[in-house]
Amino acid sequence: MRVIIPIGHDQSIRRLPWVTISIAAICTIVQLYAQFGAPSLMAVSENLALLDKIPVWRLGYHTDDSRQSLALVTSAFVHAGWLHLIGNMLFLWLVGSVLEDRWGRAKFLLFYVASAVVANLAFAAVYHGPTTILVGASGAISGVMGAFLVYYASTQITFAYWMMMRTGTFRLAAYFALPLWLAEQILWFYLDREDGAISGVAYAAHIGGFVFGVAFALATNLIYGKRDHEDDEPAEPPLPVATAHRQTGAIRTQGSREILDLARAGDHVRVLAAFEAVAKDAASVPLTDGAFTAVALAADAAGDAEGYERIAAMFDHEHPTSTRLPKVLWRLAERQRDAGRIDDAVVTLGSLARRFPDDPSGARAAEALQQRAAR
Repeated sequence: MRVIIPIGHDQSIRRLPWVTISIAAICTIVQLYAQFGAPSLMAVSENLALLDKIPVWRLGYHTDDSRQSLALVTSAFVHAGWLHLIGNMLFLWLVGSVLEDRWGRAKFLLFYVASAVVANLAFAAVYHGPTTILVGASGAISGVMGAFLVYYASTQITFAYWMMMRTGTFRLAAYFALPLWLAEQILWFYLDREDGAISGVAYAAHIGGFVFGVAFALATNLIYGKRDHEDDEPAEPPLPVATAHRQTGAIRTQGSREILDLARAGDHVRVLAAFEAVAKDAASVPLTDGAFTAVALAADAAGDAEGYERIAAMFDHEHPTSTRLPKVLWRLAERQRDAGRIDDAVVTLGSLARRFPDDPSGARAAEALQQRAAR
């Protein structure tokens, strides 16, 4: 038996993704009703009038009824079982929360609905089998995955695996993992007679949704360039004001947002300037772990060894369990070694190996220490 599922990535969000949470909640409520409130199949067989009370029938997209325009959307909120629901919601949380944070709630919701419609229409366009009912959020989520690839191609995605009796985790970059997933969907589309007639999986909907998501994100970039963010929250005070008054929440939101936007534009100088504006005369800085990572990368690119060490210390203080921290600590150890501070490098490697034994950087640190001890 082989199971591989994504469980996380190195992106962070600045605010609760209420649209993503609401979609998951609605889908769960529908599934609870289907499980405990809807009529049984035996009751339906005795009284066909009860058929409309079954969510799959009532909300699903029937391929033989072109008038079901509303079902193009409602079908994305009903699932064929708990495993179907849980798998889809896991993917939705991983990619949807980040995209909602980037675009804002209104734009993300409209995009999600459009992805559901396009995915269902893509399936209907190629499906020529007997009448079937299409349900599930996977087509809409595939659209979100496509947009995620455009914006966050370098993101490291963490996967958990279970193969026979062995378990563990590994990481792949989004630019490799997501196209690989799409290639798998295309392969199964061609192998699966009548697109789902054998497996029961609507691969055409996945492909259609993903391609739409990529195209939408590329078009958005073409039209708006790097300025495609939307903020539907009340405006925060300007960064210097928030810093002066030590408004922690405002600093975290406004400061992290500004730093991440500058980092995406590749402006390392202004990233460091924004960080210094927040960190001036501060022992600790309440930025997100994503913002700290961006600042550390900027300091590394600028060759600022002293600044990098200070940033790494602040990062460690604010987010001691962050999955992004190990890479920063590994690079810190490399800088300490290159500066001839071998004892400091050994201490950093020891901390990294002890605190993050399951992380690739932690494993590298443990291996480096073993090699040093064997000399």
